[in-house]
Amino acid sequence: PTYVQLPGEDVDAGRGLCGLLMKHMYGTQKAADGWQAECSSRLMEKLGCCQGLARQCIFVHESKDVVLTVHGDDVFIVATEEISVG
Repeated sequence: PTYVQLPGEDVDAGRGLCGLLMKHMYGTQKAADGWQAECSSRLMEKLGCCQGLARQCIFVHESKDVVLTVHGDDVFIVATEEISVG
């Protein structure tokens, strides 16, 4: 669980209470983990990529001869010819 300080305009802010996050919040480790999981699942399920065993941020699509690296919001694609990802 991740707790955050309540903003000043919250009615309970001055009472020493904090908030429990129910979803990922930008800038937290859980948000980064959630984004990586979402991106990974889409690359595998929708595009047919295989995830690397030693490095889980590397994906390969063998039939299209494409290698992708995903780290946070940075995506690097290496391909031998022009491809369409849409």
